[in-house]
Amino acid sequence: MPPTPASSSSIRLFSTVLTSTPFITQSPLSALRARSSSLPAHLIYTPTTTTMSVIPTTPNSLPSTRTFSSSASLGAPRNTYNPSHRRRKRRHGFLSRIKTRTGRMTLMRRRQKGRQNLSH
Repeated sequence: MPPTPASSSSIRLFSTVLTSTPFITQSPLSALRARSSSLPAHLIYTPTTTTMSVIPTTPNSLPSTRTFSSSASLGAPRNTYNPSHRRRKRRHGFLSRIKTRTGRMTLMRRRQKGRQNLSH
């Protein structure tokens, strides 16, 4: 049975709420400037709780309370250096530098500078 217009209008989806409810997003600084200007009170936009609940919140729009370093979330700094002669040679060795264009540029810069050791 197809939905009747009365029953379909009672179902409100998120997209219909956004299109039917006009709202203006404004930064706190511009809102402060607008309040301090010489505009009449009825022309100054003040956000209400209903308009703010309609605005979708994304992780980038929320203020971050966590610090940037990962050690803060671990509780203490960890020892992450676990040396391996083979792994060091694979990543930073002369043959790995020769294989790639950027590696050859690195060797060239080190030769120009006069380094004793070009790579591992």
